[in-house]
Amino acid sequence: MTTGYGDWLTARKGDLYGMSISITRRTQYLAWLSGQNAHHFEDIGSIFWKHWHHADQWSLTPRGEAIQEFLTAIRKHDRGVPYTPIAFLMNKAHGWCNYSLTPYRIWNNLLPEDADYAVDQHFESLSWPIRQDMALVENDEQMMMPHGIIGDTYDVLVTADTHTEAVDPYRVVWLVGDTRLNKTWVEKLKTYVERGGTLVANVEQARDVFDEKFLGAKLTGQKAEARTAKCALDGESLESSEFEFEKLALTSAKVLATSEGGEPLVVENGVGKGRVLLTAPRWMMTRDGWAVPLLPHVALHVASGLLPVEVRGNVEYCVNKTKDGWLVGLMNNRGVHKMAHAQAVVRRDENAPVEVFYRGKSHSRVVIDPGDVKLIEIHE
Repeated sequence: MTTGYGDWLTARKGDLYGMSISITRRTQYLAWLSGQNAHHFEDIGSIFWKHWHHADQWSLTPRGEAIQEFLTAIRKHDRGVPYTPIAFLMNKAHGWCNYSLTPYRIWNNLLPEDADYAVDQHFESLSWPIRQDMALVENDEQMMMPHGIIGDTYDVLVTADTHTEAVDPYRVVWLVGDTRLNKTWVEKLKTYVERGGTLVANVEQARDVFDEKFLGAKLTGQKAEARTAKCALDGESLESSEFEFEKLALTSAKVLATSEGGEPLVVENGVGKGRVLLTAPRWMMTRDGWAVPLLPHVALHVASGLLPVEVRGNVEYCVNKTKDGWLVGLMNNRGVHKMAHAQAVVRRDENAPVEVFYRGKSHSRVVIDPGDVKLIEIHE
């Protein structure tokens, strides 16, 4: 049997082999918007060039034409630099990866602990709809690029002692997982908050690490249970399965969220020019291992107002600061379903109406087709 372009059932070639053309475009745009200057696909040349040619004239495949379109489009825009005001701070040896671990292990060896599952749930709770563990989904690329409720407006940093200054440019530092902060990092984060930063920490991360004056509350060690969290900022009640939380004895902190019994679940303490947000639910997870709805709710409040650009719509988005203003990248990752050796199925009804606001005023309204990308320029 001969193989070649178009023999997608038997060959590692052609437009039907592997990922869809749509995700080829979207990963290129995402890499470019994220500041990447070179991008190499884990593919072979024949998927971009037809294997036949006339004399010295080669022809692009549809996938190759998609790359050509991308290269032409980016020359028309100032990419600027990604604007990411939030830093998620993890331990330098966290070993976490939720992709293709069989069985699921930290460093592909160690059994995960509650803190590791908390990392899973932290990032999954920021996805909308909830992103499924890619290790549980074979081939369907629908899981590869999730939409996020706060967009791609964050970076992930680690606790390397030689680069504590890395947190300085960020407006928010959010501890994720078992951070195991040493004295160097404790002092750095205290200084960061005093100078105007926002620190978000859970009781499991703050215990025996930060003092009562800094937190504005004493960790009593007493446990309680709840099923509902009520936000004091907007009055919304967030119900879930049962979760455990630690009772807090407040000294200077104010309450931002409570349990159905009135116990503090999230408190805020002013320190210098900044603030500390302390969350009381154990690892922000329910007893059955899911993120409490309070976690993404807090993320939405924390992220609110950090950017002059607001995106409303079910899309993945990036916001970049340019010389003359802002560049907003919008990606609809829904609607294109593709298995490795099958034709892509496009669901046209999964388009995404999006409205972009700039400094509180509507700037643009667009509809993004399934699997498509749009770039919006905002000039100041």
